[in-house]
Amino acid sequence: MKVALTFSGCHRRGGVERIMLECANFMASRGHETHIVTAEHDARFLHPEIVVHRVPVGTGNELSQLKNFVQNGPEIVAKVAPETLGTFGAVTPPGVCWVQSVHAAWMEISAQRRDWKGRLKQRLNPFHPYVLNLEKERFGGRKYDKLIALTPNVKADLMRFYNVNESDIALIPNGFEPRGKKNISQTVDKYTG
Repeated sequence: MKVALTFSGCHRRGGVERIMLECANFMASRGHETHIVTAEHDARFLHPEIVVHRVPVGTGNELSQLKNFVQNGPEIVAKVAPETLGTFGAVTPPGVCWVQSVHAAWMEISAQRRDWKGRLKQRLNPFHPYVLNLEKERFGGRKYDKLIALTPNVKADLMRFYNVNESDIALIPNGFEPRGKKNISQTVDKYTG
């Protein structure tokens, strides 16, 4: 099967980025033609048969780079023309979307922890409305093939903030074994057979 995975990063330095890296390695190790569409990757940790497609994002600030990824990523995914597209969050094109967190829920929690100056600063930061609009369009607009929630709380947040149907959400936690004996591949096997 020809599979493409997309997120702005694919490396070991971040949470979502690490999940994408592990998923790509898992798919490639199973013999799937695996492509990643990303702005940043670390080839040292990727299966040698993974094909990397770099999304140009420029050198601007975080919001500018994110907007460039959102704008340029879908065209590259279309050129890859995968049979299955795995995505990571609202910043990626529609597909099977792995949702680690809901930004609207984070905003709600964050606002409760800040004083009025912090809440004002947060509201004036253009990054947050941009991501919230992406979530509303993607999740509220049902622009996905299936959603994979990382935790029961993420599933509940998708339903509460964006009225996502429960039947649209599969619950699959990240693979983690504190002694390092298991990885995400074994956890995916457990949940998917």
